[in-house]
Amino acid sequence: MHQFVISITGPDTESAIADMRAFASRCDLFELRLDRIRDADPPGLIAAAPKPVIATCRPQHVGGQFAGTEAERLSLLSQAGGLGAKYVDIELESAPGFDPRGAKLIVSHHDFSRVSENITEIRARINALEPAIAKLVCTAKGAEDNMAMLRLNRDSDVPTSAFCMGPAGLPSRVLGRKYGSRLTYAAFDAPGAAAPGQPTISLLENTYRVRSVVTRTAVYGILGNPALHSVGPVFHNGAFESLGLNAVYVPFETSDPDAFWQAFSPELKGLSVTTPFKRKALQLSKSISPEAKAAGAVNTLVRGRGGFNGHNTDIAGIRVPLAKRIGELRGLRVLVLGAGGAAMAAVYALTSEGAKVTIANRTETRAETLAARFEVQTLPWDERASVPCDIVINATTVGLRGEDNPLLPPEFFKPGISAFDLVYRAGGTAFLRTAAEAGANCIDGTEMFVAQAVEQLRLWTGKSLSPETVESLAARVRARLEI
Repeated sequence: MHQFVISITGPDTESAIADMRAFASRCDLFELRLDRIRDADPPGLIAAAPKPVIATCRPQHVGGQFAGTEAERLSLLSQAGGLGAKYVDIELESAPGFDPRGAKLIVSHHDFSRVSENITEIRARINALEPAIAKLVCTAKGAEDNMAMLRLNRDSDVPTSAFCMGPAGLPSRVLGRKYGSRLTYAAFDAPGAAAPGQPTISLLENTYRVRSVVTRTAVYGILGNPALHSVGPVFHNGAFESLGLNAVYVPFETSDPDAFWQAFSPELKGLSVTTPFKRKALQLSKSISPEAKAAGAVNTLVRGRGGFNGHNTDIAGIRVPLAKRIGELRGLRVLVLGAGGAAMAAVYALTSEGAKVTIANRTETRAETLAARFEVQTLPWDERASVPCDIVINATTVGLRGEDNPLLPPEFFKPGISAFDLVYRAGGTAFLRTAAEAGANCIDGTEMFVAQAVEQLRLWTGKSLSPETVESLAARVRARLEI
């Protein structure tokens, strides 16, 4: 049976008891991190707990804060077992001969550097001790590491909870229940409170709807580097909920798309693809839509018979906001900054509507290659502010990481010009702030994101959202960006 666990970290006994009372309705178990609770009082903590507890006391060499002797630590855990803790969590190295005094044993292994190369051997050593639950936790360096841990849950003779630490390990925490993990751990307030990458219970419940994740749940996600910043989970999980679909959308961040694809592609129903893997997604596609082929990039993969079909919804993400805000594009002069996958989609969307496009990019050869593909003009990067235009589009990644770079001087933004930033970020970007202060008509990246996400959802599910639902989800996206 699967159980949700909230880790309680103090800082003192009084605070720990208050936190347990406040969050009792949102979990099945509390993990009492006795090493993190100052002046921990096991009798008082266990007696006051409104839900069963896991007693845990980590030594410093496995990421904990207990500074006493090993004998003192084991005595504290044994005492907790005798006081009525449902489980005692003990590390594999300390488990042989340990007396939990009536509590059930969770025997655990942690690797804070990687997924242990001998993880199956370690699991066998834990299973040989016949614990109530085998707990294996390793650090994900890339999204592909999540599957190595998730599979340990599915094919074990002993009830198992195997997942990844670290930011890139989030998929294993969201998908654990699908693969048979017995425990899902969460923090009650601050992410990573008890372990690196540990999500809050609010994030798991509200964004990922983990309580509805089961074996048959369809898996979608976003592949990129970076990907963890994406608001895709906010939009798509909200959309799945509104449509009554048993599906979940998670971020997959990696520097090795081939390793990720080998590990996860059999499990996926669909995938969003972002920087820098949109061209790689062309190679992963069994078939490619005419628009994706014309744009030279794939940002959406849809599972079909015998493989994945590649699409480019960035095109809709550019067309729809421009149509709403500006209308007819034929004959309008547009400056596109950038020459990557997003720029390809932008140039295709614009030229197919009859706009007159000029491209500027730091690497001029890339701009020239893109311009030749669509028979448009180029401009040296250092001269980008010299061209008169009706619309300017930032299709670079500048602003994605908060760079204070407006790309163009304030005087560039003449009255009547429209500025469209394909990057979305909390507080906006320097590019759009500069444009807005100069009086330009500004279109932020969330408008593109929402428009392309609506089209992705249609491709994946064949279903459409009502305008009211789209507006509601867009508001959620903007609210998340402000957090």
